[in-house]
Amino acid sequence: MLLAQAEAALRAGQLERALEHCAASGASAAWGLRGAALLRLGRLEAAAEAFQTALAAAPEDAADAPSLLLQLAQTQRYRGAFGEAERALERAARLAREARDGGLLLAVRCGEGEVALAENDPRRALLRFGEARGLAERARDERLSVLPLAGLGEAQARAGFAAKGARMAAKALERARAHRDPFGTARALLALGVATGSSERLQEAEASALELPHAPLAALARRSREALEGR
Repeated sequence: MLLAQAEAALRAGQLERALEHCAASGASAAWGLRGAALLRLGRLEAAAEAFQTALAAAPEDAADAPSLLLQLAQTQRYRGAFGEAERALERAARLAREARDGGLLLAVRCGEGEVALAENDPRRALLRFGEARGLAERARDERLSVLPLAGLGEAQARAGFAAKGARMAAKALERARAHRDPFGTARALLALGVATGSSERLQEAEASALELPHAPLAALARRSREALEGR
């Protein structure tokens, strides 16, 4: 019952309430939910510890292992622990190959692309997001293309192809809004702001991320805007 309440609170963006339900449940399965809430609150060290505890308590082939690994990788990337992020993504990629899970592999490639962007390597990011886009096209599911397109848009802009990057980011934003994808919308706004050099778009990205709420994505948008404005 408490885990179900924690999941509902997490979906509703009531993160502190989700943490309360996780603490009250005392169940080992609550660690993953706790990590998800802490990640979105921006409490990254605690989130990483929660995901690692959840993974240690679960068998390698547990149904939720891929999701935990992806969230751990995201957390480590936001912390700047890129090696740790890549190791978590390698484990998730292995699970994707073993299960022949294209959706999981797409998420892994997006994660690798985000790490490459964080390490200021747009060429590597283009390769990873390009692979993710190809997987989305093969799946024939437009919703899956949002994050690959957003990543490609930002990577193209950082590689010196701003106009092409802006077109891709705009397409990602259009699709995110069409499918009512709030995280995808915030990520696409960030990419579009970077590609067009628009402080207004980056402010929109930050506001959208805060509304989720997703503090690390909001902070990334804010830093991008401050860098653009020369602060």
